[in-house]
Amino acid sequence: MVQEPSTFENPEQVYEVLIKVLSQEKQDRLVRAKQNRIRAVNFPQKKLLDESEVDDHS
Repeated sequence: MVQEPSTFENPEQVYEVLIKVLSQEKQDRLVRAKQNRIRAVNFPQKKLLDESEVDDHS
């Protein structure tokens, strides 16, 4: 996606690439921030039967 600066025909192309990269970074940060807020609340997490510690009394 990012090219050598000399290959851009005009400065507007550089700005377009920067806008795309920074927009994606902003979106990624928003997603991670949401995940971190959910994790910080410590909601109970679903566990599968395989993950739970169940004693077998067979």
